[in-house]
Amino acid sequence: MGAYQALYVLANLNEGVPAPFFWIPDLWIPSISPTTYEGINFQGTQWIKGTMQAQDYALMIAYFSLPAIMLVTQLMLQKMSQPRKGPKGAPQDSQGAMMNQMMMFMPIMFGYITLGLPAGLTLYWTVSNVLSIVQQYFVTGWGSLVDWIPGLKGKEAEAETKALPRTTITAEPVVSTGPSTLEKPVKRRRRRK
Repeated sequence: MGAYQALYVLANLNEGVPAPFFWIPDLWIPSISPTTYEGINFQGTQWIKGTMQAQDYALMIAYFSLPAIMLVTQLMLQKMSQPRKGPKGAPQDSQGAMMNQMMMFMPIMFGYITLGLPAGLTLYWTVSNVLSIVQQYFVTGWGSLVDWIPGLKGKEAEAETKALPRTTITAEPVVSTGPSTLEKPVKRRRRRK
């Protein structure tokens, strides 16, 4: 909320000054206040209807790309933070299943919300997700993301073998030649006849 307020105040201070970022024409739009860019109303999510009517598909793709990237990175981060699943036949408790479904629904909801927020906030959120993915990898590895992208499974196993060298211990047969120094010889009593 603090980042949103900061961007909102900056947008009002620099109104009319474009802030392009690579393929995004202006990071200040879409906006909550009525804003017009290239003849299209960019207030909230009304810009989607406006770009479709103007048939400006390049502009629509530019402003749809950041929420899409944010959605993908958020889903990846959610999957990485979940522990890997057990065997396929293992039962899963209902509370854990419900929690997993909610964790997958939240990024989709945030993806929709960011369509009406300034692109700068979505860019901030996306960069934060990418940095969190890198951090999560070094903390727990790929986690449940391996279930979605099977190619990561081999790389994860390869990383584990490089990180932890394993030694093999071979057992050799023990040959006893008499009582050892740790054992006391057993004295047997003779029976009297």
